[in-house]
Amino acid sequence: MIETAVKSASILCVGNRWFPTAPGGAERYIYELIRHLTTTGDRVEL
Repeated sequence: MIETAVKSASILCVGNRWFPTAPGGAERYIYELIRHLTTTGDRVEL
């Protein structure tokens, strides 16, 4: 078995509105994704 190093991701999210200020599908999806990623140690820039 080959072991590889696992690194956290750096993610940039760009949008014109933000949940919960603007309700809707894409905004809510990105909001929940970012919430989850930051709790697992990934770095997210908005």
